[in-house]
Amino acid sequence: MICYLAIVVDDEPHAASNLAHKLELTGKVQVVGKFDAALDAIDYLDATEQRIHFVFCDIVMEGMRGTDAVRLFRERADCVILYTGKPEYSLDGESHLADAKLPKSVTQAELNETIENLINPRNPKAPVRIPTYINIKAMPVTKEDIDHTDRDIRIAIADLLYVERSGNYVHFYTLNQQGQIVLTGRLKTSIMALYREYESTNLFLYVNASQLVHVKFIIDHLKDGVTVPGWAFGISSKGKPYYRRYLKRKGLDG
Repeated sequence: MICYLAIVVDDEPHAASNLAHKLELTGKVQVVGKFDAALDAIDYLDATEQRIHFVFCDIVMEGMRGTDAVRLFRERADCVILYTGKPEYSLDGESHLADAKLPKSVTQAELNETIENLINPRNPKAPVRIPTYINIKAMPVTKEDIDHTDRDIRIAIADLLYVERSGNYVHFYTLNQQGQIVLTGRLKTSIMALYREYESTNLFLYVNASQLVHVKFIIDHLKDGVTVPGWAFGISSKGKPYYRRYLKRKGLDG
C-alpha cells in the first residue's frame, strides 16, 4: 500500500499528538514531523528531501497563524488541511487556499473520508497525485509486432520486481503466477528521475545508475546489497547513501 507523508503543525502538543495518532490509524498516512510553529514547519519543508503530501495546520497559533501560512505550505507540499477548535477564525487570511478544513473534534470516520477524497484518482480535483503505473513504449519482439510499436504499455508499479536500464531500453521485471515476466520498452525519464518520483512513497530502492528494486520484494538486507526472488544486487558507491537512508527508515541500521 502506498504511504502518504504528512506533517502536523499545532502549538498544542496534545492536539498534535491526537491528530497524528488518528492519521496513522487511517492506514495510509505516515506522520514524519510535528511542529509547534508554522515557520519551523516551513524550514523543515525547505530542508527535507522527501515529498510531503499533507500539511495539517492549526489555525490559531502563536506567531504566524495557519490561515496566513497556507500559501507558503502550498508551495512546498501537495495538500494543506486547516483544522481548528475555533471555527470563527476559519475564514481569516488565505484560508480559501486550503484543500480542506476540519474541526479538532474530527472523528476517525470523517478523517478517513477526507483523506480518501484528497487522494481519490477518480476525483479530478484531488490535489495528491502519485502515479501508480509506468507507461512505456512497446518494442517489437516478433515480426507481427512491428506494426504495433507505437502502442503504450501500462505497468502497475506494485507488480514490479525491479527495473533495469540497458542502453536505450529499459527492462521491467515483474512477477505473476507463472513466474518472472520481462517487458522491454523505452522510458522517457532516467532511472534516477524515476526513483525520485517515487522516493517519498518508499516503493523503490536505488541500487545503482541502471537498477531500481521494489522494496516489497526484498528478501535479505546485506551489508552491501539486497536479494530478491532469483536475484542479488550489489549497492554501488553512488547508491550507498540511498541504501543507508532506506535501512534507517526500516529500522535496520542498528
